[in-house]
Amino acid sequence: MSSNSKISFYVDTLLVETLLSNDQHQLYKQAGLVSDLLSKVKDYFSSKIDPNNPTGSVLNEIAPGALWVLFKTLGIGKWGLLLGLMMQVFHVDVHGLLASLYNKVKGLVSNGRQTSSEEVDNATENTIQEYNQPGTDQEAQLGYQQLQEQQADDGKVYSSLELFADINLIKLALIDYEHQSLRLTKTAKFANFWKSKAKGVSLLGTIFGWIIKIAFASAGLMVMGDVVNSFIGRPSSLSGTYQAGQSNQSTETSSSSNQTKYPFKNDAKLPDQVPLNNTPENIEEMIIQFAKDVYDGLDGKEQLIKQTPGFQVIKENIDWANIHNKGSRTIIIPNNFTSKKQLVDYFIDDVAKNDH
Repeated sequence: MSSNSKISFYVDTLLVETLLSNDQHQLYKQAGLVSDLLSKVKDYFSSKIDPNNPTGSVLNEIAPGALWVLFKTLGIGKWGLLLGLMMQVFHVDVHGLLASLYNKVKGLVSNGRQTSSEEVDNATENTIQEYNQPGTDQEAQLGYQQLQEQQADDGKVYSSLELFADINLIKLALIDYEHQSLRLTKTAKFANFWKSKAKGVSLLGTIFGWIIKIAFASAGLMVMGDVVNSFIGRPSSLSGTYQAGQSNQSTETSSSSNQTKYPFKNDAKLPDQVPLNNTPENIEEMIIQFAKDVYDGLDGKEQLIKQTPGFQVIKENIDWANIHNKGSRTIIIPNNFTSKKQLVDYFIDDVAKNDH
């Protein structure tokens, strides 16, 4: 998982919505980083919470059988296809995985206790490792994997960023499965993704963990400082809407970076657009220049910057805002960010950590 919980949850959201959305061109219907699907899931759980018994009511809604109702209610058709693909083709014990995760997170909120994204992530990773078991000889003979390759991947947890790199292959696999034409022994283009169960189990674990975090936050069971609260509009110290014993002012910019390797230079408000040809290369160079505008000592660190997960998230976000603007002479800056420092602080800590 990413060390930056805000980036991690954002990438989880992007992965889930891109995979399960019926219309991939409608990913960002709301301003900021809150996606349409995230908002729908939050509203669903909020409507089910009993204020007199938030813990009991939310646990009822995330029980193994109840989550199927959630996806049916929201009309997410690809969910059934995904589960069918996992169970029938790749022999993943979906019910067992969800039941195991449910039992782990149930203890995190027992007796009205609040939990955090980090604790849910730890429970999710432990469950993924538990169900990343080596395949049987019979499964290996089916041709979707080699047993020794699966054993080499045993216990590996793939991050959302790693899974996102294969998102098109997953969607193609779902399309083929829907038309009952998936033949893994003959379809080489899916072999690299499905050489083991590890990615499939990691994918399901990520989806379940993402839903559980939203459910807990909707019920008020996430600690005040948790990042999910800020994403779904609940009071959060990260968004400045909760300041225990302090005046109500935003702390996001001041608390989002902890590194001391690169001295702070100055900050500036982000423009609505930048006069550059709208190309992927120019978007990258623009983000790097923002970083150099804010912090000293980044000359020659361009590759380090590009390799950070946060940089890739920012690039993806800006690229999406310009998806209908390709080839123009301006790059539109999405209104997720108000200042250069706020944007750069998404990845500067990782740059400093990897700069040896």
